[in-house]
Amino acid sequence: MLRVFLGAFYPLNCLSCKTALVKGEKEFCLSCYYNFKPLEFLTEKDNPISQLFWGKADIHYATAVYDYMKSEKLSRLIQDFKYNNNKKIGGNFGGIMANYFHEIKNFKTVDIVTFVPMHKKKKRKRGYNQAEELAISFSKNSSIPIEKLIFRTEN
Repeated sequence: MLRVFLGAFYPLNCLSCKTALVKGEKEFCLSCYYNFKPLEFLTEKDNPISQLFWGKADIHYATAVYDYMKSEKLSRLIQDFKYNNNKKIGGNFGGIMANYFHEIKNFKTVDIVTFVPMHKKKKRKRGYNQAEELAISFSKNSSIPIEKLIFRTEN
């Protein structure tokens, strides 16, 4: 009720396309959400994301939901999340990630979720660790516990 009242004076707009949000939409509209195309190789074991780690780290599987393209509407949301202190976007994307990964058989045996920490200086500048926010939301939406396992020593 309060949102409807405030919406009359301060309409909530999609952070991606700037159209007015309707009831049930948060941060971005359904039209934008359905136009964010997941990567085609999401479920493949030897995908390009996994290949980034070859020879660098012993990992079993790595993937991503979306590809970052500078001019796309999705990039506006990522920028807002990363640089404009909009934690709600991270909460939404953590839930989206959990929904996609729920279908991937390689994730059926995942025991724990972790995140890459930020250096203290960068965290002070941005206000929070975006990777941590995504991990918290992913953990909450997937029921996989979260644990801080990685520690940063250099900026």
